[in-house]
Amino acid sequence: MGGETKNIDEMAQLISDKIFTELKWKWNTDYTDINWDCCDKAHALKTHPTDLVFSYVDPYTELTQYIQTDLKSYKKESISTQKIGTAVKSLAMQVKCARDSTEWAEFYREGETKYGLHGMLFIYNNDDRYDDDLLEKIDSNAMRDFALPKDSTLNIYSPRLIRFLMTVVENIKERRNIEEDESEANVWKKIPKRSKCGFYYPDKHNKCSSDSVKHPATNEMVTSGMLLYSYEHPVHKKKVLNIYWDEDILSDNYFIYLFEYIFNYQMLNMFEKVYIITPFSGKAPMYFRTAQRLYRSQYAVTETQRDKLERIELIGMDTIKTSLFPLPIILEGAWRNLVKGTASA
Repeated sequence: MGGETKNIDEMAQLISDKIFTELKWKWNTDYTDINWDCCDKAHALKTHPTDLVFSYVDPYTELTQYIQTDLKSYKKESISTQKIGTAVKSLAMQVKCARDSTEWAEFYREGETKYGLHGMLFIYNNDDRYDDDLLEKIDSNAMRDFALPKDSTLNIYSPRLIRFLMTVVENIKERRNIEEDESEANVWKKIPKRSKCGFYYPDKHNKCSSDSVKHPATNEMVTSGMLLYSYEHPVHKKKVLNIYWDEDILSDNYFIYLFEYIFNYQMLNMFEKVYIITPFSGKAPMYFRTAQRLYRSQYAVTETQRDKLERIELIGMDTIKTSLFPLPIILEGAWRNLVKGTASA
């Protein structure tokens, strides 16, 4: 396999730098690609593997959430129901055991008495040819209930979701490079440096986010397919919200729904501009214009609402087919630097 093979340490570094740093997740770099003792006899295993563990603080609960991560890299032809089902089952056992393992806690925990623990199956398609919805390939056996700790979840980061996240990151980086002497419309699209940005969480009837403006993107936000990215504009000093949405827009009703969402949470009372970015939808501009006209005439009941509607703009773009790596990678059989034991398949 030679130069096409990368070990998990390298893959972890790359995905962290290219995706999760922008999402404001922390990566425990001290313990990557290790094995630790299984402490559940029902698993009938000596050890469990950990590729890496991310963490972030939840904006609503202010509890640290740990993400036990299993990295997979497949060619299109080898992304099969059986492989994904086996990986999901293994990840569920890892999460279950990690909650009770003092060894895992010594590696990754920071001493909290309350925390969240979840699993992430990160499936990178290393030949850039897989566009189908991966969830359609997972059979019912892979979706059955597993013995997970209370409030723990298993999350699949599919090739499509990863491509969406890469496109978001590329859009953010591109807009950080906008110069202040460009057109007024372009300058408004400028994004400040990462330390000045965060993800926005509207108050809900039973949840209020903390006061920080630099929140991470939670697992729930990422897997929902809608990222709410906010900051104070570096030039105009006004608050700006970006809604990155992975929907393939098929009618104006999609944007009508989104306008209702924006007005329901009174986002235009807080933000001077709201940008909508839909990288998977080439027809979005046409539907957006129609939706604006319909909403203005049929839904906006006051002149104030109609004026605020003008502050919602669509940024048109094509999906960026960005590869994480310059060469295809194959993790199966890659060298693993283990603390103990042998990695299970």
